[in-house]
Amino acid sequence: MDDGVYTVASDDRITELIEQARRRLIVVSPGLTERVVDCLQRLATTGAVPDITIVLDNDPEVYRLGYGDQAALKTLEALSPTNAAVNLRLQEGIRIGLVVSDDRVMVFSPTPRMVEAGSTTIENPNAVILSGAAASDRFSAASSESSGGQPEIGEKPLDAGAIKSMERDLQDNPPQPFDIARAMRVFRSAMQYVEFKVEKYQMTRRQVALPSEFTVIKDKELKKQVSSRIQLIDEDFGPFEIVVKTLGGDKKKDVNERWIRDERKRLEDTYTFVIPRHGRVLLRSRRESFDKEVCLLSINLQRYYEKIKDELETRRSKLVQRVVEEYVPIWKESPPLFFSEHQVPATEENIRKQLKWTAKDAIVQAVTIEPPTVSTVYKEISPESVQDRDGFLGPLRKAMESRKVPQAIIENLFETFDAAPSAASD
Repeated sequence: MDDGVYTVASDDRITELIEQARRRLIVVSPGLTERVVDCLQRLATTGAVPDITIVLDNDPEVYRLGYGDQAALKTLEALSPTNAAVNLRLQEGIRIGLVVSDDRVMVFSPTPRMVEAGSTTIENPNAVILSGAAASDRFSAASSESSGGQPEIGEKPLDAGAIKSMERDLQDNPPQPFDIARAMRVFRSAMQYVEFKVEKYQMTRRQVALPSEFTVIKDKELKKQVSSRIQLIDEDFGPFEIVVKTLGGDKKKDVNERWIRDERKRLEDTYTFVIPRHGRVLLRSRRESFDKEVCLLSINLQRYYEKIKDELETRRSKLVQRVVEEYVPIWKESPPLFFSEHQVPATEENIRKQLKWTAKDAIVQAVTIEPPTVSTVYKEISPESVQDRDGFLGPLRKAMESRKVPQAIIENLFETFDAAPSAASD
């Protein structure tokens, strides 16, 4: 390590100090990089240092600003509970850096990599290094070694719950790679537009006219379905019992078109809010749950489709057979003219073949159903929409308040701030 007082608090310098510790180690910073946390993990695992104190901030903005790496949170979450030597502490708003390695101390200015690259050379220092027991004792206020055994900072533990909360926030609004050469105005929204459609689950019923050769029907039951027009099913077709997938597990339910409409409305009412003239919006924090339920609805629709398709085919086959049996004797007695016109003998075999084809064609046209579809399309909310207080924000607030959404969420839906643009924006 460089013996000078002024230096650069690079990952190389920090990990070198950490690896040299044998009696005690204190690390204070808003957040830490993966490399530094991996080094701490190795040291804790080997048991080389009996007392390791780590003090961090629990604000997700730490990682969005680039003071630390999001991936390091996973390692930190598992580090403290499994090793008695590690004491993970919380200091909200901390923006200074400190490493106390035995009797050597480095005080540094953490770099927000979102807006600044940070120094890599000794000519541009951002840290000072002090040595000796007096220096290290003076900077031990982050551990229980401080006067009275009560640390000046990091009084509260940074527990798994706080880390999980950070991870959820970062999942909803993840950090991005940034081009630090210039700044721009950034708009962040906790909501998205969503277009949610459930289509093609309804059967198409048509009144299909039968050819003139289908005249007299003696069978009373058949006459209810076939006269000059054909009717395969009535309006109360179904419901059908299927195994429905839900978040709570599989359940048997009677499903028909009304159930599908109700299920679509339940998802809309549970997860989305309607803003007149703008569309439906959804909280980003609830998108994962919404997507899961939409996926389950798609599976259930496919099961319903397979069930109803089988039932329709069964009914078609039965109706075709009844039509054939009804008209074979009639056509044998008085064959349609097209037999003689095309010089085809009106044998029973030819009559049955023609009847079956004619009836099947008409019945298939009478009722059809396509494979149902479920789709979601997400779009970002523009800053211009948010500026429309009467047409956008007002109706949104009213809709959310009527659904008992906490004010803490409503008041923090949108934010505008100065930041460096994403490199991808070029």
